[in-house]
Amino acid sequence: MKKSLNNFLHSPFFDYRNKDMKTYPKVSIIVLNYNGQDCLENCLESLSQVVYPNTEVIIVDNGSTDNSAFLAQKKYPHFCFLFNTNNEGFAKGMNKGIRKAFSAGSNFFVLFNYDATIEASSVEQVIHQMVKDPQIGLASPLIYDTYGKNMWFGKGKINFWRMRVEHTTPSTHELGQGAYQSEFLTGCVLFIARSTVEKIGFLDENFFLYYEDADYSLRTKKAGLLCVVVPSGKVYHTEKSNQKSTKVYFLVLSGLIFFQKYAPLWLKPYHKMYVTMRRGKNLIERYLFPTTASLEVFRAYNDFFYDKRS
Repeated sequence: MKKSLNNFLHSPFFDYRNKDMKTYPKVSIIVLNYNGQDCLENCLESLSQVVYPNTEVIIVDNGSTDNSAFLAQKKYPHFCFLFNTNNEGFAKGMNKGIRKAFSAGSNFFVLFNYDATIEASSVEQVIHQMVKDPQIGLASPLIYDTYGKNMWFGKGKINFWRMRVEHTTPSTHELGQGAYQSEFLTGCVLFIARSTVEKIGFLDENFFLYYEDADYSLRTKKAGLLCVVVPSGKVYHTEKSNQKSTKVYFLVLSGLIFFQKYAPLWLKPYHKMYVTMRRGKNLIERYLFPTTASLEVFRAYNDFFYDKRS
């Protein structure tokens, strides 16, 4: 640890801070936990190894029933724990942590999944780029699977024709840069500049789960700020969901909300036709080949069109 910190103090970031800056920008890492007994400890252990000096870790427990946050609080008493009585969703849960950090004067906020771990120097790497370029509103490290073999997120694309967001592969040229732009960034691990929150506000709580990150990315770009990936930062994501039965439901429902909000006028007739076709296909599947997934898709369409949000 001492060797890593010493290397950091002599890194380009420390030099870039300039002679007038007496303190490091404060970084608040916000972990949203929901029944994360199997992976929360690994997440918090990796965050405890981060070498960037001026960080705080805030854990927002979203109504867990497995005591995972209470157990973690005993092991990491120096971290801040906030408890919600119920599962309030990703956006609302994260907003609770952002608001606390914002009121305490933090300069950067990092949304962090409880099923992710981070390399010790990655916070430094991403913050370096964000401080160097004030036009960066949001940033993401490269995100790999648990074993680091496959890239889970390296760049994002919003596909308005198929009404979905996609993880795409960055080019070799992009991977060789300090930072490169992306159409959207994932909320798995998302760095947010304070200036971004000041300009556009908090996450949209109309998105209970999924698409709040794409929404925030587009709002950031609309405000004239950049969404970038910093390839020198590295995170590992287990992608462990405790809401598998409702994952399909929220992917469909949140996607419908997102594309209704952002589709240009000239594309809306196409979207209406596309959704009608997809809904018809789902009706056939629901009655002829009923599965849990087809029932969840049916429920999502029904709740969207009749405005019944779970």
